[in-house]
Parts: sequence; C-alpha cells; structure tokens
Amino acid sequence: MNELKYRTPLYPIVPVAAFLLCLASCIGIAFDPTQRIALYSGIPFMALCYLIYYVKNRKPPLPATKDLDDAG
Repeated sequence: MNELKYRTPLYPIVPVAAFLLCLASCIGIAFDPTQRIALYSGIPFMALCYLIYYVKNRKPPLPATKDLDDAG
C-alpha cells in the first residue's frame, strides 16, 4: 500500500462505513412493503450481473509446463 500514488483518507474506515450503510439501507427497504420489490428483483439481478461478468472474463487455465527439476 505504501507504493500507491494516491491513498484514500481514512482508508480502513471508509469502505467499512460504506458497506454498513448499504446494509442498513437494504434492511430498511425490507421493512417497507412498497419497496420490497427492490429486494426481490434487485438481489437476483445483481447476482446475474456478477455471474455474467465471471463467465465472460474468466481466464483459461494455464497450459501445463514441465518442471525444470525433472528435466535434469
């Protein structure tokens, strides 16, 4: 981390706070009957987006190489 050109102020606190605030928002949405459709459709949609991204961007396995120790 010391080699980064830009360091985020309050680094460990900012991502944790963002996660907790998003979680609180999702919990709040669950208690509002008019907003529950956002959870019922939003969570599967996000999972589908992650799945498509993973399938499209996965790298093929590296070809097997012969160990140099076994050659000699």
